[in-house]
Amino acid sequence: MMIIPWERTAMYNTLMAVATGVALILLVWFSQIYKKRLIHNLDGWIAAFALLDVILALTGLHMTLTWPLAKVGFPFDNIIFGEPSTAFGFILLAFTYLLIRLRHNLEKQTSQKNEQAVLTDFNDSLKPLSIFITAMGLALVAIAIAGMVYQLFAAPPQEPISGMFATHPHSNHKQYQRNNQTIPNNFS
Repeated sequence: MMIIPWERTAMYNTLMAVATGVALILLVWFSQIYKKRLIHNLDGWIAAFALLDVILALTGLHMTLTWPLAKVGFPFDNIIFGEPSTAFGFILLAFTYLLIRLRHNLEKQTSQKNEQAVLTDFNDSLKPLSIFITAMGLALVAIAIAGMVYQLFAAPPQEPISGMFATHPHSNHKQYQRNNQTIPNNFS
């Protein structure tokens, strides 16, 4: 049986996953409201995106630089979780900055024509970000392929929810049973 010393490392995958999911939902929601021109106050959006970008940038950067999951036998999870979270956090930081600028520019405008110019400027400001977003999307596809090929996504049976699928045919749980592997307890 695989024994994982959870108490010996920093674990915040849940926080990162929830922040990522909420950010993705907010981005879709914002884009729908933005397309319909129904946004009248950007303060709440700015606060929400700022909160999420701080969480993702800090936890992702910490995971990317310190590799805490290597201490419990899952070094590749630091790449799978940490690096995309860091990138997404900084993308959200840039988006938050552009929202602050949009709010400032909208407050200065008095006519409908000027407001349309400000919105066009905001759309144009997002275009350079799309290159990095596309590159990160391709990186995530590569991570997904590598995860399937090298079975990096197989959860150990001790994990509360995903462990229920540890005996799934594409899991490496059978390898752990066959080799009776344990994580070395040399963290002292």
